[in-house]
Amino acid sequence: MVTNEREQRVYERRRRANEKYLTRSLPKRLLTRIEQLGRGSLLELMRVVFNVRPIPLPIDLSKIKSILIIRNDAAGDMVLSLPVWQVLKKRYPHLRIGIVGSFRNLPVIAFDPSIDIRFDGSLATVRDALRLRKEIGRERWDVVLPLIYSKLTKMSAIAHWLVPSTPVCTVILPSDSLERYKKMFEGVVVAPQDLGDTTMSEMLRTHVSLTFGITITEEEWKGHLYRELSAVGPMRQRVEALHRMDSTSRVIYVNLEAKTEAREYGLKKNLEVSLELATRNRECSVVWTTSPASFAHASAFLTEHPHPRIHLIETESIHHLMALMKFVDVVLTPDTSVVHIAAAEGKPVVGLYVRKNEWAPQHIRAILLTPKLGEPVSSISPALIIHSIEKLLNGPNEVGVVWSEPEGIQA
Repeated sequence: MVTNEREQRVYERRRRANEKYLTRSLPKRLLTRIEQLGRGSLLELMRVVFNVRPIPLPIDLSKIKSILIIRNDAAGDMVLSLPVWQVLKKRYPHLRIGIVGSFRNLPVIAFDPSIDIRFDGSLATVRDALRLRKEIGRERWDVVLPLIYSKLTKMSAIAHWLVPSTPVCTVILPSDSLERYKKMFEGVVVAPQDLGDTTMSEMLRTHVSLTFGITITEEEWKGHLYRELSAVGPMRQRVEALHRMDSTSRVIYVNLEAKTEAREYGLKKNLEVSLELATRNRECSVVWTTSPASFAHASAFLTEHPHPRIHLIETESIHHLMALMKFVDVVLTPDTSVVHIAAAEGKPVVGLYVRKNEWAPQHIRAILLTPKLGEPVSSISPALIIHSIEKLLNGPNEVGVVWSEPEGIQA
């Protein structure tokens, strides 16, 4: 059961149309307008107001004491960013690391020992914003890293307002205007490739490595999830009970829900896939999860369409979901935070994406499926999904991400 009232409201209002952040309404529209104006006089005004002065890069981490990281968006984004502070803390234990998150993603890092202080940046009122500024201001910060790259003007304004007179550093794409962003950030590094040729994980690694002049290996760039330990034991018992009841030894995990309906496969289609998988793979139990707000609806649906080896498990919090992930063998999910939670656990993933994008998982075996252009995720062939799951379930354990064309994949 969800006890946090703010979380419950978001679960119930799944489309998040009215969700409020630090910049919303008129301020957000003004910042969007600034972004559109590009090299105009308003960017020059930002440079003057925030007193933006370029600093030499790279920054010597042995000569600074603290870093503030801003990641106040979704849970999956936080999971993908785990290596940022974990690598920095491991290499430079003296660093004091602070994270500005949101109420949606702060639970992901609640037990991460790499983080010294956490701030809630999911602000709905001016009073909340002033409180956050005051809390952050109690600490001295040597550099600020905003990790949200899709709204750089907004992130520059937030960072400079929260931590005045502190260098703010970002990464941009080769196709972006370096001169433009030098007006908004004290430090700007350029990624070697545009997003069509790289991933968000690589953007994050480039941000850290070029800003601080450090080389980070592929093996180092793997985030570790720290779960609430009290959730692991009960979840292990639940999964073991399913194995005994079903006479199975493996779990196919199906996440039913995404941020929007356009990303979801739908209950009926998920049932069609699950029934076939259960029939063809008798050593497997099929486990479903969904958000607390949708649990009753999914439970009623599965009660009307029962199968002895298809089960809906309630995950009361993200830590229960993280605990469940430890005990599954393959994951089927829309493009949502579950993709990155599974990747952090090293689980193979069949991901259902609206289109090919930069949010692919890293360091695991994954097959990412997309529909034909303009069609919904629910139009992806069940046979293609089943084939992909069984390929990961029974195939060689070779790390790699494959984007599948709508026509299918090679056997």
